[in-house]
Amino acid sequence: MDVSSSVGHNYKVFFQNRDTVNSILSGFAMNKKLAEYGFHYISQCFGRKSSLASQLLIEPVTSPIQHGEGPFWDSKTQSLYFLDTFKATLLKWKKSKNNIVSHQFDGDSIGLVVPVKNRKNTFIVCRDRYINLLSWDSANNNTGTIKHLTYVDHSQENNQFNDGKVDANGRLWAGTLTRNKDLSVGKDGGLLYMIKGGCGITVEKKLSPLTISNGITWSNDNKKIFHIDSATRRVDSYDFNLLSGNMDNQQTILDLDNYADIKGIPDGMTIDADDNLWVAVFGGKLVLKVNSTSGELIQRIEMPVTYVTSLAIGGDNLDVLYVTTSRLHLTQDQILQEPLAGSVFAIQGVGVRGYSPHRYRLYSNTICNKKH
Repeated sequence: MDVSSSVGHNYKVFFQNRDTVNSILSGFAMNKKLAEYGFHYISQCFGRKSSLASQLLIEPVTSPIQHGEGPFWDSKTQSLYFLDTFKATLLKWKKSKNNIVSHQFDGDSIGLVVPVKNRKNTFIVCRDRYINLLSWDSANNNTGTIKHLTYVDHSQENNQFNDGKVDANGRLWAGTLTRNKDLSVGKDGGLLYMIKGGCGITVEKKLSPLTISNGITWSNDNKKIFHIDSATRRVDSYDFNLLSGNMDNQQTILDLDNYADIKGIPDGMTIDADDNLWVAVFGGKLVLKVNSTSGELIQRIEMPVTYVTSLAIGGDNLDVLYVTTSRLHLTQDQILQEPLAGSVFAIQGVGVRGYSPHRYRLYSNTICNKKH
């Protein structure tokens, strides 16, 4: 049965996993037939060396949330951590159990969460402008405890953390933006920080001004750092010194203004074991594979939703792309057309090879007493 027209995309839909899709699509009358079945998407994607379309398996693994972001694959527990940004909520999807537990924070937003190295159930959390230490036993889904470390952008009360990642030395690189009350973004209000330590935390400004500090990652040899300011529609690279954290010699690797057929802006980003960048295109329905040295656009993967936010490489063999998405900017009519918007998708068959992401290094003598 071909029901591709009912979801508004040129995908063939196959049916399996009835319970998962019932929970995802319940309430969407126009997709009533789909709600009776499970399904996965097979998307067409085009490689650089062949005009023939290959088939990728793209399937939702979670129910929709408002604005998915910040995916982090935990190889130790075979789980995906991700965020519902404006619900200030951290979620954990356990692959083997196919279930989700969550922890909600105070405040307006959450930008990123990363586990702490060698400390079970301990996380660095960047929410609003604050950097916190979270202790949360997700296996028992307890309430967790929060300890305040510091905050940034002291003179910019409307700023909030947006995205970030940990480098090979265990330092957190986290960027901010200026968020207006209507959730629009102010121009040139953001910064990129390098953060290290614990309660004696050090916060160093690395890039400014930025409008939407977003995806960040490093080459496998740690000699390059890649960063996205979404407002520029570019992916930029810098020479990187892992020991000092210094970055210089800015160059543009990818400029979406050079691709008239690509809508939207670059958002989250990761890198694979072959030094290819994977870039989520917010508002463009795309995931892009880019050669991090030449800037060649190797592959486009069309997604079944408009607002693609970020991605991480995970799975048993670190060969699955997990992609977060959003429904925040969709009208109710548009949600009927994109009922899976806000879901986390798994993309299989792409041939990607990843590695376990780095964790934050919290000094062993760190004692935090402040609560916030």
